Amino acid sequence: MRTYEKIGREIGLDERFVAVKRLPTINERIALRLRNLGDEVGALGQATVATLAEVAWVAATQGRIADQLGLVLDRHGLEPNSNFGTSDYPAYRWGYLLAQETRRAIGRPAGEPVASMRELIEETFGIILIQCDLGDQIAGATIESQNHRSIVVNLSGANRSVYVRRTTMAHELGHLLFDPVQELSTLRVDDYGELERPHEEIADAVEQRANAFAVELLAPQEAILAHYEKSGDITETVGYFGLGPTPSKHQIRNASSGRITPASMRVARSDSEEWRKYSSFEGAESLAVIDFHPIPGIRPSRAGRFGALAIRAAQERIISWDTAASWLETTEEGAKKAADGIRELFPSVWK
Repeated sequence: MRTYEKIGREIGLDERFVAVKRLPTINERIALRLRNLGDEVGALGQATVATLAEVAWVAATQGRIADQLGLVLDRHGLEPNSNFGTSDYPAYRWGYLLAQETRRAIGRPAGEPVASMRELIEETFGIILIQCDLGDQIAGATIESQNHRSIVVNLSGANRSVYVRRTTMAHELGHLLFDPVQELSTLRVDDYGELERPHEEIADAVEQRANAFAVELLAPQEAILAHYEKSGDITETVGYFGLGPTPSKHQIRNASSGRITPASMRVARSDSEEWRKYSSFEGAESLAVIDFHPIPGIRPSRAGRFGALAIRAAQERIISWDTAASWLETTEEGAKKAADGIRELFPSVWK
């Protein structure tokens, strides 16, 4: 039976239903979505689709255990919004408004940078954030599963840059907080191609709004323009807000009504001392917990809060230690030995 449960996890199914003739509708929707992904995003390859299926299982399981432990989503009063713009008021303007609304809801003034998108997602909103390797094409994804919405961040490709990674997380947060269920489409995948394009040039209104939300959340137009005009150094402004050079230039251009052009702003080389002087987000946004995880060789998708929730659930007898060990692909002894180290990595799971 444990073998069948493992197979279920690999293809995104809830292992509790493996022996039941009919699986939950949500799993059918995810399976159908995965089947169609190749046509929508391009030739992703079997490995990427398999990883997304496994991530769907992680997301559903993490949400279920979080509910049982009383660790619930806190939307801070923010609700899905079906406004995707008109010819008079385009989608990107709605993205700006929703980002401003989000900053007000969490008490973050416009001139204050988001110190950590990872903490904002996991700690402030209580949203599931999963890391995995999805190849070089996909930036991130959002998953709607069993009344839980989760964010997936790719460890590969352009996300190796902390600035792209922050934009990816902010973009997916915009989808997750504000896209109605019918737009989130159970599993929504975003590629890197859209992330750094000026949002007014993006034809898809849903993506246009999410892009605008991301840059305005990270660096509100009025604030980034004021900072740049005061410092006169785009590298310093990029480092202050943690928004990449290209979207930062677009924000400043738009905020100045075109008075300041992207070509007039010179960014220091990423390997220069000047760049390192202002780049301070790498530690706060690190997703590389797998490098020093107490369970050697653990999959990236299970190395985050998922593992901590599994350990706490076993400690509180919500699940057995055998189940926790199975989820973390180790032995019962290995799971118990790793418990203290995992708790040190994710102390908020035990608060």
